[in-house]
Amino acid sequence: MAIPDVIDDLASTAAGKLQAAGLTYALAHENHSEIEAGRVIRTEPNTGTEVDPGSTVTLVVSDGPVPPATPSTPPATPEP
Repeated sequence: MAIPDVIDDLASTAAGKLQAAGLTYALAHENHSEIEAGRVIRTEPNTGTEVDPGSTVTLVVSDGPVPPATPSTPPATPEP
């Protein structure tokens, strides 16, 4: 059986599609600048790969863009 295309689906929708196809899933998360948080970036193995029924497919889910770093500034010194 081939891994269904779940790219850009919400993680919950993608999980349901995999289960309906007779597959199990695991979740992994990473930041992505273009894909909205909660949506699938890719699968491991890749979409379309032939796998045995019951195989585990990892859904890599976006956590959204990397938050900007908070600059560390030294405390202000009072002026005399």
